[in-house]
Amino acid sequence: FPRNSREVVLAYQDGLEQVEQMEYYQRMAKMKHYAAPRNIEPNPALRASAMAKQPSTPTEKNTKNHSSIHQNVSKWLVLNLPHLHADDVEEYTRCLIDDGFDSEEFIVEELREDDLNFMKKAHRRALMRQILDKRAK
Repeated sequence: FPRNSREVVLAYQDGLEQVEQMEYYQRMAKMKHYAAPRNIEPNPALRASAMAKQPSTPTEKNTKNHSSIHQNVSKWLVLNLPHLHADDVEEYTRCLIDDGFDSEEFIVEELREDDLNFMKKAHRRALMRQILDKRAK
Protein backbone atom coordinates (compact mmCIF):
# COMPACT_ATOMS: atom_id res chain seq x y z
CA PHE A 1 0.00 0.00 0.00
CA PRO A 2 1.21 3.52 -0.66
CA ARG A 3 2.17 5.31 2.54
CA ASN A 4 -0.68 7.86 2.42
CA SER A 5 -3.34 5.51 1.09
CA ARG A 6 -6.75 5.52 2.66
CA GLU A 7 -6.26 2.00 4.04
CA VAL A 8 -3.02 2.92 5.78
CA VAL A 9 -4.53 6.07 7.30
CA LEU A 10 -7.60 4.17 8.51
CA ALA A 11 -5.45 1.38 9.99
CA TYR A 12 -3.32 3.97 11.79
CA GLN A 13 -6.39 5.74 13.19
CA ASP A 14 -7.83 2.40 14.28
CA GLY A 15 -4.58 1.60 16.09
CA LEU A 16 -4.66 4.95 17.90
CA GLU A 17 -8.25 4.33 18.95
CA GLN A 18 -7.33 0.90 20.31
CA VAL A 19 -4.46 2.38 22.33
CA GLU A 20 -6.79 5.02 23.79
CA GLN A 21 -9.28 2.30 24.74
CA MET A 22 -6.57 0.25 26.44
CA GLU A 23 -5.37 3.30 28.38
CA TYR A 24 -8.96 4.00 29.43
CA TYR A 25 -9.45 0.45 30.71
CA GLN A 26 -6.13 0.57 32.54
CA ARG A 27 -7.19 3.82 34.27
CA MET A 28 -10.54 2.27 35.20
CA ALA A 29 -8.80 -0.81 36.63
CA LYS A 30 -6.44 1.40 38.62
CA MET A 31 -9.34 3.48 39.95
CA LYS A 32 -11.12 0.28 41.02
CA HIS A 33 -7.91 -0.82 42.73
CA TYR A 34 -7.77 2.45 44.69
CA ALA A 35 -11.47 2.23 45.51
CA ALA A 36 -11.27 -1.39 46.71
CA PRO A 37 -11.10 -1.88 50.47
CA ARG A 38 -7.67 -2.87 51.63
CA ASN A 39 -8.01 -6.11 53.62
CA ILE A 40 -4.37 -7.13 53.57
CA GLU A 41 -3.21 -8.82 56.74
CA PRO A 42 0.41 -8.02 57.59
CA ASN A 43 2.91 -10.39 59.12
CA PRO A 44 1.63 -11.13 62.69
CA ALA A 45 4.92 -9.92 64.24
CA LEU A 46 4.73 -6.63 62.32
CA ARG A 47 1.07 -6.26 63.24
CA ALA A 48 1.81 -6.74 66.96
CA SER A 49 4.63 -4.22 66.73
CA ALA A 50 2.40 -1.68 64.97
CA MET A 51 -0.41 -2.19 67.47
CA ALA A 52 1.97 -1.54 70.35
CA LYS A 53 3.11 1.74 68.79
CA GLN A 54 -0.32 3.12 67.88
CA PRO A 55 -3.43 3.66 69.98
CA SER A 56 -6.27 1.29 69.13
CA THR A 57 -8.67 4.15 68.39
CA PRO A 58 -7.82 7.31 66.47
CA THR A 59 -7.37 10.34 68.66
CA GLU A 60 -9.27 13.53 68.07
CA LYS A 61 -6.02 15.22 67.06
CA ASN A 62 -5.26 12.54 64.39
CA THR A 63 -8.80 12.81 63.03
CA LYS A 64 -8.57 16.60 62.83
CA ASN A 65 -5.14 16.36 61.21
CA HIS A 66 -6.37 13.91 58.55
CA SER A 67 -9.43 16.07 57.91
CA SER A 68 -7.22 19.15 57.61
CA ILE A 69 -4.90 17.39 55.14
CA HIS A 70 -7.90 16.25 53.10
CA GLN A 71 -9.34 19.78 53.03
CA ASN A 72 -6.01 21.34 52.05
CA VAL A 73 -5.39 18.92 49.19
CA SER A 74 -9.00 19.27 47.98
CA LYS A 75 -8.79 23.04 48.09
CA TRP A 76 -5.49 22.98 46.19
CA LEU A 77 -6.99 20.73 43.50
CA VAL A 78 -10.00 23.00 43.04
CA LEU A 79 -7.78 26.08 42.83
CA ASN A 80 -5.69 24.46 40.11
CA LEU A 81 -8.52 22.67 38.29
CA PRO A 82 -11.60 24.81 39.02
CA HIS A 83 -13.93 22.89 36.70
CA LEU A 84 -13.49 19.49 38.38
CA HIS A 85 -16.64 17.61 39.28
CA ALA A 86 -17.05 16.98 43.03
CA ASP A 87 -16.64 13.22 42.55
CA ASP A 88 -13.34 13.75 40.76
CA VAL A 89 -12.11 16.11 43.49
CA GLU A 90 -12.90 13.51 46.14
CA GLU A 91 -11.29 10.63 44.26
CA TYR A 92 -8.19 12.59 43.23
CA THR A 93 -7.72 13.92 46.76
CA ARG A 94 -7.92 10.43 48.24
CA CYS A 95 -5.49 9.01 45.67
CA LEU A 96 -2.96 11.83 46.18
CA ILE A 97 -3.05 11.45 49.96
CA ASP A 98 -2.84 7.64 49.72
CA ASP A 99 0.28 8.07 47.58
CA GLY A 100 1.85 10.42 50.17
CA PHE A 101 1.17 13.76 48.48
CA ASP A 102 -0.40 15.44 51.48
CA SER A 103 0.67 19.08 51.19
CA GLU A 104 0.76 21.70 48.45
CA GLU A 105 4.50 22.17 48.85
CA PHE A 106 5.23 18.47 48.50
CA ILE A 107 2.90 18.13 45.51
CA VAL A 108 4.51 21.03 43.65
CA GLU A 109 8.04 19.86 44.44
CA GLU A 110 7.75 16.10 43.93
CA LEU A 111 4.74 15.18 41.80
CA ARG A 112 5.45 13.74 38.34
CA GLU A 113 3.00 13.03 35.57
CA ASP A 114 3.31 9.27 36.02
CA ASP A 115 2.09 9.75 39.62
CA LEU A 116 -1.24 10.91 38.17
CA ASN A 117 -2.25 7.77 36.26
CA PHE A 118 -5.47 7.62 38.29
CA MET A 119 -6.62 10.92 36.73
CA LYS A 120 -8.46 11.51 33.50
CA LYS A 121 -6.03 12.45 30.74
CA ALA A 122 -7.22 16.07 30.30
CA HIS A 123 -7.17 16.69 34.06
CA ARG A 124 -3.67 15.21 34.31
CA ARG A 125 -2.36 17.46 31.53
CA ALA A 126 -3.96 20.60 32.95
CA LEU A 127 -2.66 19.89 36.46
CA MET A 128 0.87 19.20 35.26
CA ARG A 129 0.82 22.48 33.31
CA GLN A 130 -0.16 24.31 36.51
CA ILE A 131 2.57 22.56 38.52
CA LEU A 132 5.26 23.22 35.92
CA ASP A 133 4.28 26.91 35.87
CA LYS A 134 4.64 27.05 39.66
CA ARG A 135 8.03 25.32 39.52
CA ALA A 136 9.24 27.82 36.93
CA LYS A 137 8.42 30.77 39.21
